[in-house]
Amino acid sequence: MIKPKRLEKGNTIGIISPSSACPKDKLYEGIKYLESKGYKIKLSKHVFDNYNGYGGNDDARAQDLNNFFEDDEVDAIICSRGGYGAVRILDKLNYDIIKNNNKIFAGYSDITSFHLALYEKAELITFHAPMVSIDMLKEKSFDENSLNNMFDILSSNEKIVYKNPDGSDFESISFGDDGKAQGILIGGNFIVMMSSFGNEYFPKLNKDYILYIEEVDEKPYKIDRIISTLFNSKEIRKSIKGIVVGDFINCDLLEGEKETGFRTARETIIERLSNLNIPVLTNVKCGHGKTKLTIAHGAMVQIDAYNKSFETLENVLI
Repeated sequence: MIKPKRLEKGNTIGIISPSSACPKDKLYEGIKYLESKGYKIKLSKHVFDNYNGYGGNDDARAQDLNNFFEDDEVDAIICSRGGYGAVRILDKLNYDIIKNNNKIFAGYSDITSFHLALYEKAELITFHAPMVSIDMLKEKSFDENSLNNMFDILSSNEKIVYKNPDGSDFESISFGDDGKAQGILIGGNFIVMMSSFGNEYFPKLNKDYILYIEEVDEKPYKIDRIISTLFNSKEIRKSIKGIVVGDFINCDLLEGEKETGFRTARETIIERLSNLNIPVLTNVKCGHGKTKLTIAHGAMVQIDAYNKSFETLENVLI
């Protein structure tokens, strides 16, 4: 895997809107926060576009991403927000340019499509991490510990020992043979990840992987369906050596729906994943919750269900 260059104070962060359109006021507030941390900012040409709800038409959004990877002034790229639209432009990205310009790329949610594609097509380590117009606002989504965690990780050239920014412990629901598993970390938002399943932008199933998953606003039976679809694949079962479960926000049934008797999201996850006989960690604070752990997609990691630990096996930045 190609390791990006670490972030340093005074570096220029490029901000793009490669999925949904981004409100100007929220983005400018996020920019002020980044500037207060000592970084310069460069906005992509189409960052404020709104084309049918997307941050520009497909060509414009792909152009912005390609241009920022090629732009020597830009040291790191952080997405303004997620939403929808990433999957529409995967075939328009120049993966040779991306591969030859090893810089940080960060975001989550719909940005999962890019994490998977940049791993498979450009062999680049990317970062499931907070976004500018969502997590850097002085409102309920703002969490200083999560942002400190983000910049600590993005500026370090040491291996990462993951800890939840809120101080809570990881939990274990399955241990496998000895509690430990090693592999390349892939995943992200569960529904978005499945939109790439089986196509050329999904990682080839010829290596050992640790899967990480998170979700928001999906019912337990839909989560069950995704787990079933994924692990009905013999190749997936063989390749996935362990699982890291992030936040599943607003995924339980509403009061009027509980008469169906279906399990909660947590109960569904425990019941389905504990049957796989591999190590599974839960309560890892990555995803759509207020607390967000920044993690390196595409890095070699180890999880230990007995010791409830999660770490990279080497540095992920140079």
